[in-house]
Amino acid sequence: MCCAGIALKIYNMKKNFIIRRYEIMEELLKILNDVKPGVDYENETDLIGHGVLDSITMVTLVLQLSDEFDVDITPVDITPENFKTVQTIYDMIKRLEDE
Repeated sequence: MCCAGIALKIYNMKKNFIIRRYEIMEELLKILNDVKPGVDYENETDLIGHGVLDSITMVTLVLQLSDEFDVDITPVDITPENFKTVQTIYDMIKRLEDE
């Protein structure tokens, strides 16, 4: 494969990664807004600490995330660090998808 072919392959991989990230984030925000509407999730810095996610919303959220992204969120994964922000939830989903 020539250099142009390799460059194109890398470009397509990056493009697919960006598209997939966007799709996950959009679905994640949709789920969060379904579970608890009226929150500025993109700018919220501590979903649990600020009381946005309580025990009932966490159960609902975990079930919906598990179903939507086909990941197994275990009790070990349910930590304040994994559910602090939209980004940390995204990071957990990606990690679980890759396992």
